[in-house]
Amino acid sequence: MQISSLVLAEQKGGTLQPVTLNTVTAAKALGGPVTVLVAGHQAATAADSASKIEGVDKVGYCLLYAFELRLDSLVKFV
Repeated sequence: MQISSLVLAEQKGGTLQPVTLNTVTAAKALGGPVTVLVAGHQAATAADSASKIEGVDKVGYCLLYAFELRLDSLVKFV
C-alpha cells in the first residue's frame, strides 16, 4: 500500500535543516507521493532547495513571520 506524505520542513534563514532530508527519506519509503511544506521567513529559498530533493513531488511554502516566534506562544496545547 502506498501512502502519500506531507513533510513539514525545518529551515533557518532559508537553509533546510538536515532533519528535513531524513524525514523525506522516511516518507519516500512509504512509496507514495511526497509533498514538502516550508514556512517562515525566507521560506521561498528553502522551498527551492526542497524542490531539488530526489523523490519530492510537490513543494509549498508560506511566508508567515509568525513562524519565527516560539510555537508555544502561538499554540496552546490542552
